Amino acid sequence: MFVVRLMGLRNLRRWQWAVIGVLAGLAFAYLWSPNDPTRLGRSTSATNFEQFLTRKEPDGRPWLKKIVVYPPAPADDAGPSGVVQVVTFEALTVTRDPKAPKAYIDQWFSASVPYKPRLNIPPDAGDSLTVRTYLAFVKSKNPDVGYSYAWYGNPQIAYPIFALAGLVVIGGIWPTLIYALTGGPPAKVKRETYDLDRFGKGEQSSPVPALQPVDGDAKLRELEASLEASLKGFGQDGTATEASKSDAAVRALDAQPLDELPPSSAAPVEDKSYRGEFYPTARAKKNE
Repeated sequence: MFVVRLMGLRNLRRWQWAVIGVLAGLAFAYLWSPNDPTRLGRSTSATNFEQFLTRKEPDGRPWLKKIVVYPPAPADDAGPSGVVQVVTFEALTVTRDPKAPKAYIDQWFSASVPYKPRLNIPPDAGDSLTVRTYLAFVKSKNPDVGYSYAWYGNPQIAYPIFALAGLVVIGGIWPTLIYALTGGPPAKVKRETYDLDRFGKGEQSSPVPALQPVDGDAKLRELEASLEASLKGFGQDGTATEASKSDAAVRALDAQPLDELPPSSAAPVEDKSYRGEFYPTARAKKNE
């Protein structure tokens, strides 16, 4: 079953895989990009963040971990620049049960642009200072401080990078692996090419002989001759003799006068009268 599915995927071309890879990368960038990184955490202040940034527990656990700095974004409470940088992290917090150990909870704060720290101020702090450069300065003094930059939160960077990654992985590596397992890419269909030279520029065919005119009078004369030959001798047989005898009898009958016809042997016609009250009845007429 797995091989059959691979054979079905083998029919896809590389450019089709490339399109699928780009679309998959854009979809992944949309899902990966955080719409609101503050929706799952508790807000705090920049001062608290700076205060617990380098603090540790006696067992060596840092008070703050998994620090993530997001790209600048517009906000209603922003300063003159109109944008802020959201910083999310996990802070070690005392629970309601005093006997229970401290636990990490999600927190966040909005860092102004430019950033104005109150603790561990860099010597060259100015209008170009951001919370990201501030953390880099603190890390240089305390290597245990760790942070990361959420470059995927910037759509102008995330979408092109994920689209390129999808093009390379799904459009390049993936079809190569499938072709290696199924015996190569699909064979190209050869299209029939037409030789246009054979339509007028090829070898000349032999000319067709011209049709000879038919002599209609000669054909008519032949037909008349054949009819005359078939009717030749008509009247010499018994049929013609019988026809002449019947004609002579008809002429003899026509020449006989009507008065000389033989008397008829039929009975005389009786004189009858037809009378009746409702319908006529034949009755013999008496001679008076």
